[in-house]
Amino acid sequence: MSLQVLHISRDNFVTVSLLPIFIAFFTDDEIPGTPGTIAAVLITFVLNLAFVSSLLGFLIMHISLVAGNTTTIEAFEKKSTPKSRYDLGWKINFEQVFGKNKKYWFIPLYSEDDIEWMPLFRHLEFPVRPESDDV
Repeated sequence: MSLQVLHISRDNFVTVSLLPIFIAFFTDDEIPGTPGTIAAVLITFVLNLAFVSSLLGFLIMHISLVAGNTTTIEAFEKKSTPKSRYDLGWKINFEQVFGKNKKYWFIPLYSEDDIEWMPLFRHLEFPVRPESDDV
């Protein structure tokens, strides 16, 4: 997920930097450059905007999956299930995936404490909600 954040940040910068030229194209302002350059800038802006939008959608989807402690398959197969038995609340769910130390959340590193604590590194021992029924 952190790689998606980096791509969105970079692509947002490109989109914002091309925005004045895009706006000037549809107004009567003077646009510097040849017609080929202008066409390339407009095509780049539109494609970049579409790419940023799709990455933003994926980012939102994955944040909601982590917050609910579900996988993509569980989310789309069991739409009628009210709550996963592994959903321990959004804060604990994020800590299970990214670790307790928030400064490592956007880079793929874990502290020694996280490696000992996180269920991912304890193989198949995942905590469940106390009120969940084992079905």
